[in-house]
Amino acid sequence: MQRFLFETSFDSTASVEPLVPTELDVPEPEDKQPAEAPPEPQEPPALTLSERELVEEKAKAFSEGEAHGREAALAEAAASAEQRCSGLLEEIAAKLPNSLRAEERAYRAASQESLALAQAALKKVFPRLEQRAALAEVEALVEASLAQLRQEPRVVLRLPDALLDPMRERLDSLTH
Repeated sequence: MQRFLFETSFDSTASVEPLVPTELDVPEPEDKQPAEAPPEPQEPPALTLSERELVEEKAKAFSEGEAHGREAALAEAAASAEQRCSGLLEEIAAKLPNSLRAEERAYRAASQESLALAQAALKKVFPRLEQRAALAEVEALVEASLAQLRQEPRVVLRLPDALLDPMRERLDSLTH
């Protein structure tokens, strides 16, 4: 292979010196020359289209590209929506047990407060009703217990001081 050498300098200040061939400029022997490169593939002849065919091909390519883009966008939107739903479900699953426990505590507290409020209201509105109802409850309990404990020689009943005197009269009527 021989390099192309310029004998004319294009620099304005440089002097013209002929170049001396080097060993690279000497042709290689044939046995060292590379094998012939395979021929380059020939390009197919260019298509010639009329203006009408060109417009039709352009419209066809545009509609195919649009359809492909729409499919890709829909697939991406579906994947994004699925990922958001998955994340939300995981978040719900993580927070649900705590929420249920808090709701149970709130329900219990509300029930206790409602019961206490109802009892306080009944005590204020009907102060004697509480004592009569308590007496009836104690009497029913004693009757049920005595029916099961007939063989016992002695039964002990403990009552609050406020109920002791009224219950004594009733219990005497039950035992005699």
